[in-house]
Amino acid sequence: MLLRAAPLCVAAAWVAPGSAHAGASLCRADEAVAFSCSLVRRTASLCLQRDGEQTTALSFRLGERRGQRPRIERQYTATGQNGQHFSANVSPAMPGAVVRQVWFDQAGSRTLLTECLGSACRQSAGLAVLRAGRVVSQWRCQRTADDAAWFSGQLVKFGADAGSSQSTTPLLRIEEIDNPVERLYPPPRR
Repeated sequence: MLLRAAPLCVAAAWVAPGSAHAGASLCRADEAVAFSCSLVRRTASLCLQRDGEQTTALSFRLGERRGQRPRIERQYTATGQNGQHFSANVSPAMPGAVVRQVWFDQAGSRTLLTECLGSACRQSAGLAVLRAGRVVSQWRCQRTADDAAWFSGQLVKFGADAGSSQSTTPLLRIEEIDNPVERLYPPPRR
């Protein structure tokens, strides 16, 4: 009987699909959703683990929701102990649009979550993988009833630029780095 109970405990650590807490995110029940969206067959989620007001871990997960337990394909976690971190910036993409960005670098590539704000945005949010500053893959967030394809104020307070933006945790650094947002969010054709 004890052996049967153990898998149930593990499965219960993940938020059930459709839950009011996290919708279809890959965040666990003890984490807050900082960003999450559907990428057709996959989900990309950015999850905050907190102890009171302090963020103790920030995790990116990419994978599929299958029943109670997701299948995680890729994960990156920053904690105060492992020395890893995420970065953030906000920059204009075109007149009438700014792109908020959160990313991490790992094994020669940059994984970039984006959110576009403004009337000129052709898509609201997405995920891109860059190598040597070039976009090697890109997905648009699919709008669903339970998505969270925007960056939570629990993680970062974005301003008009990097200088006026503020992170809520040392695990996320505001940096003035130019990612190729013009390739991710090209201006509308005239």
